[in-house]
Amino acid sequence: MEEISWIDGCDVPLSMYRLHRRLRAAENPAPVRVALPTGWPDGRADDLAHLCGLRLDHGGATVLASPFVTAPSTLAAGLDIVIVGVNPSPRSAEMMVPFGRNGNRCWPSLAAAGLALVDRAPEDLLVRGKVGMTDLTKIVTRRADEVSADELRRGIARLERVLGWLVPRAVVVLGVTAWRTATGDRGVVLGRQPNDFAGSALWVLPNPSGLNAHTSVDDMTQRWRAVIDEFDGHAGTLDREVQGAQHGYSQQAGRDRR
Repeated sequence: MEEISWIDGCDVPLSMYRLHRRLRAAENPAPVRVALPTGWPDGRADDLAHLCGLRLDHGGATVLASPFVTAPSTLAAGLDIVIVGVNPSPRSAEMMVPFGRNGNRCWPSLAAAGLALVDRAPEDLLVRGKVGMTDLTKIVTRRADEVSADELRRGIARLERVLGWLVPRAVVVLGVTAWRTATGDRGVVLGRQPNDFAGSALWVLPNPSGLNAHTSVDDMTQRWRAVIDEFDGHAGTLDREVQGAQHGYSQQAGRDRR
């Protein structure tokens, strides 16, 4: 059985993303034995695994990882932006690309705003653009409004734990209705939010799905540019470093990056 050892905790999110894609591409993928970083707080590995489309079996002395069908997250430490969708569509899950369905305005607007250099290439966006992608939940549905309120609330708690560890400069949520449901705050409006999320500046933008008649590529492009403009004006105040594990996990793990 193949075995992978993850030593540097900050490398694990991208390694999980790559493992998901590799196993999904195989005809009959066998579970992979993984060794997790020592000193991690309880729950972090499972949180990351869900976001990256992996199931972890903790039975016995080893941990086995296997993929489930979804669009895996691209996450890392030190990012400028983490984009948060609601959940993947069947087409995005099939492609393993967030917002991958034709007609979704996310990728065209990211390109028009100068954030994405390659269309529907999330790892390139992560590595060259310092922009990550994830979702409130990785459960696949045809419409965002098919996700239950309970699942959205679980998703926001998981996301707060993960992003409270990675601390990007900004979190940009795409989907105001789902965010209102997840937070229980019906007064949330589009734009820069008055409160940060897990230590990061927070924006809420429209859902870029082609099913949303209240936005367009031009509208989304202007909203991305507003996010970029605030970075340019407040780069010092938005700068962050990776923090210790103090955001909802059961024990402190200390810093993973020095």
